Parts: sequence; C-alpha cells; structure tokens
Amino acid sequence: MVSLKGKMEIIQMHLMGESNRSIAAKLGLNRKTVDKYVAQYKTAQAEILAHGSSRDAVREAAESIVAVPASKKRNSPPRKWNAEMDEFLDAILAAEEEKRKKLHTDKQRLTKAQIHALMRGEGFDIELTTVSRKIDARRHAVPEAFVAQSYRYGLRFEYDFGEARLYIAGKFTKVFMAVMTAPASGYRFAFLYPHQRFNAFADSQVRFFEHMGGCFEEGVYDNMRNVVAKFVGRGEKLLNGNLMALAAYYGFRVVTTNAREGNEKGSVENAVKAVRNAAFVAA
Repeated sequence: MVSLKGKMEIIQMHLMGESNRSIAAKLGLNRKTVDKYVAQYKTAQAEILAHGSSRDAVREAAESIVAVPASKKRNSPPRKWNAEMDEFLDAILAAEEEKRKKLHTDKQRLTKAQIHALMRGEGFDIELTTVSRKIDARRHAVPEAFVAQSYRYGLRFEYDFGEARLYIAGKFTKVFMAVMTAPASGYRFAFLYPHQRFNAFADSQVRFFEHMGGCFEEGVYDNMRNVVAKFVGRGEKLLNGNLMALAAYYGFRVVTTNAREGNEKGSVENAVKAVRNAAFVAA
C-alpha cells in the first residue's frame, strides 16, 4: 500500500510534468497504482473548479487529495477501551466545552496529549492513538486540507507583521517586520520598524510598491487594526479609512482573510518565518 507521503510524491511529480510510466519507474511502483492516484487527483481538481462557490464542496474535494490511502480497517473496537474510560472522557470533554463557553475561545482547551496524560494518571492503560480516535469521534472532527493556489503575475500581494527580539549594543530590543510577498513569483520584501502603527504600515507598502516599480490589483491582509476598524454585525467589517485612501491612491482592492484562517495568506505567513530565520537566526 502507498503511504500518504508516497501519494503526495506521485501528485508532485505529476504536476512537474512527469508521465505516469516515469513516476512508476522512479518510485518503484506498479503503473496501475500511479494511474489510480493521478486520476483521483484530477477528479478532485475538477470538483474544486466546478464548485468554486461552494466551500463545503471545495473542502470535501480538497480533503480527498490529502486523504491517507485506504487500508483494511479493523472493525472490532479497541480491546482495552471500556465503559469507565468512556465516562471519564465524556466528563473531561464536557468540562472543556463549559470552559470554551465561558472564555469564548478554543485556544485554551486541553490537547489530546494532555487528555491522554490525565487518563493515564487515573490508571487507564490506553494509548494516545486510541484516545485521539475517541475524541475525534465525539467532536466530529474533520481534518482540514489546504490546496495551494496559483496566481497570475501582478494580481496579488500579501501583507503581514512579524516580530524579532534582538540585542543591539547590549540592549534588548523588540522590532517589527513588515513583510510583503508576491505569491505568483514567491518574491519577498521586508522592512523593520519600532512599532506597528499605521504610519509604519503605510510606509512599508509605499516602499514595497516603489521597489517593485508598480502596484498589484489586490492586497490581502488579516484582521489587524490597521486594516479593520470595527466589526459590524456577524461577518461584516468596517475597513480602516486610511487604508482605503491608500488603496484608492494606488488603485488596488483590499481583501481581508477570515478570522483565524492564516492559510488564506499562506505565502506571507511562510515568508515571515523565512525572513526572520534568514536575517536573525545564527547559522
């Protein structure tokens, strides 16, 4: 059986223009196996293109691309799992749900590893993988899948602020990196500022446009204060007037991501880490 890594290698080689016969030879696989996974990928891509306006349909198609290749499933329940464990786990998850409602966030809930540690502490002889499956079944967890998008040149730039902590002349200093990327080419631009206020935010973009010799059709941002002045109702955003003036002057559209969906501007998210590591992490 091909592993998920092997499946993704097949897809990557297909996208690089390799024939199925060549892929099979290089990976030591049966030609029919390669044919199957390439066909699955093409079907999923066609579904994504055909249902671009349906988020559920796109997500379902995307998940099929990164799904672990099927193997024979064990129909019998885990041998060590019992009713007492069910009761203990249900109590933990109920307490976690109550905590989520009080704090209005999921960010402080127990991880699966922490829940497993609690169960082991109670004397339950059970493995983490089993606990994880039980938690997923209760939370109806659906794994997220992200498909990298391709953009034509000049269409889109993405913006983000990063942070670097440095010692300069023996003094601890925190600086902020304004990072911009052009996803079509992978080009990165960054500039350091002592703060993240609007004058730094605007200055960084002006420098970027001057450096590039022009502007893009759209700029993509998260929901930082320099971008979103206020949330009005459910899902409605009042954009920062200064940013709108900047966008009107340079002639680009302002696009904001959904809350906590960093993958929607994945190019610049990755660039922040890459720039920080390249510039400030010692070799």
